[in-house]
Amino acid sequence: MSCLPIPPDPIRLSIVIAAYNAQATLQRAIASCLTQRVDEPFEVLVVDDGSTDSTAAVARSFGPEVQVLSSDGNRGRSAARNAAIEAARGSVIVPLDADDRMLSGRLAAHVAALDGNPSAVAVFGRSIGVHPGGTRPWPLMPGTPQGVDEAFARGRMAVNHPACAFRRSWWEALGGYDEQVRVAEDFDLFLRGWTPGAYLPHDDVVLEYTIGGRFPSWQYWWANERHRRAIVARAGVPEQPFVDHLHRASRPAVHGLEALRWSASSVRDRMARRNGR
Repeated sequence: MSCLPIPPDPIRLSIVIAAYNAQATLQRAIASCLTQRVDEPFEVLVVDDGSTDSTAAVARSFGPEVQVLSSDGNRGRSAARNAAIEAARGSVIVPLDADDRMLSGRLAAHVAALDGNPSAVAVFGRSIGVHPGGTRPWPLMPGTPQGVDEAFARGRMAVNHPACAFRRSWWEALGGYDEQVRVAEDFDLFLRGWTPGAYLPHDDVVLEYTIGGRFPSWQYWWANERHRRAIVARAGVPEQPFVDHLHRASRPAVHGLEALRWSASSVRDRMARRNGR
């Protein structure tokens, strides 16, 4: 009579980290995962997305507590996250950026929100933005399901992706992150998967989010806005290739309009800082 192998403990939560040239921040990010306390088994997966520094070595230094995958070349965050989720065992996916840090209680807060709302496909908490001048709540997202739905109806991202958790079955039904989309890929995923009431915010502060400065640079603003416009346009005409929507969203007239919006917003931000807000 032969003995069957004992199956590994079931995993519910899979933390996935896409890392590219992240040797300076990755150790802190992974450590913040491993110190989580939650009454659910979880795993940590890191995809080294073609880094040219010691990113992979940093991830492997944690030993068997962290599963490390490697990509042939830099394929982008969408492809890296898809690879991690495909290798994951959990039914709930928790994305983490390689330069962010989980706060104590993040996993427990997500589990409580999902268990208390079985119809929700994704939940998200709040985060604190850390920048050279200090800290502030960032990004600012709606605090109610109604507010989330109103924002998506206007073509705006309303899920705090770095501080979220979502059901793997929902990701699978959507076909994962679109690997053609290398900027605002989280907005693309959540817009494609949006139905009223599907995304649930909760009040727990669960993440330190790294931002380069108090106000985004023009390059960052323009890259995100033209991709956001293309993503919204494709939602209405999904049969057209994404690159065609992106080309139309990058026209000179759109570029000029966004430059005006960025300038006006940056002036308001400077005035608010001058007034101590």
